[in-house]
Amino acid sequence: MKRVLITGALLALSYPATALALPISTCGTASTVLGTHIECDLFESDSLGNPTEIGDQVALPDRVGLGAVLILEPNGNKDDQTTWSDELIFTQGGKDRFFVQLVSKGCNTGSEEDISCFRTDPDHFIFEDASGFAVDGPQSGPNANIYRVFSDVPEPATLALLGLAFGAMPFAGRRKLN
Repeated sequence: MKRVLITGALLALSYPATALALPISTCGTASTVLGTHIECDLFESDSLGNPTEIGDQVALPDRVGLGAVLILEPNGNKDDQTTWSDELIFTQGGKDRFFVQLVSKGCNTGSEEDISCFRTDPDHFIFEDASGFAVDGPQSGPNANIYRVFSDVPEPATLALLGLAFGAMPFAGRRKLN
């Protein structure tokens, strides 16, 4: 029993990079009885799973309208830039190539006040919930495109500390009985 616990703790410490990779943003199509629509899961990470405030452009499987969607913090105000959280930017890169990009506060400097990569004339806005999750479907109805935004992802150092804590838990519970 002791050997298994030690091995488990060593594995948690030996492979932190593998365990700390963030999810990668993806887009695809989903089908309903009424047709197909775009569904995207967008994370504050690049194509390798590294945390970033300026996400990679993610190819969309179909044509979309161009522009930007501003994501506000809960109870935010579009006229108060301190309550801006993230932004989805929709662009076209060729005749039939469309992309979505997630950008977050701290764009170029890492400072929470830096919104220099945001478009200041967004086409519409939505609110994120307390956990940093926002969903947007610019058109209504059962075939609306869905863009799920997962914001405020824990930093790798936080995840590493959590991993160490969980790895040490079996040892913390042991008591010596005399």
